Amino acid sequence: MKASPIHGFLAATLLAAAIPAYAQTSNAERTLALCKSPNHTMRVYVLDGVTNLRAYDRKNEGVWLNTAALRQPNPEGYDYLNERGEVQVKLFVPNSEDLACSITIGDNPPEMGEVLVREPSSGD
Repeated sequence: MKASPIHGFLAATLLAAAIPAYAQTSNAERTLALCKSPNHTMRVYVLDGVTNLRAYDRKNEGVWLNTAALRQPNPEGYDYLNERGEVQVKLFVPNSEDLACSITIGDNPPEMGEVLVREPSSGD
């Protein structure tokens, strides 16, 4: 059975309400992954065919990274890494819904967070 436009609108409205305003996107962006830790929210999205990584500092309430990213599937999930910048930023989103995502910034210990959006299983 094909979903009606009303069902699509309702689903989009519910999803928008579940995602914090600072992490929402324009219609041109497609979110692949979204991870929320106590200190950061990391979002991986595709815009014009390019995979990007956006980092939001929750305490200072600002985006501090928004750059092209490498997307690396592995048997446990996906690694996303920034391509540019002085500090390496890595987001790991596991395939398993029972596991937390992790955000690693430079040499700091990983921050564990809640996965709000994830890609389908990498299957690798």
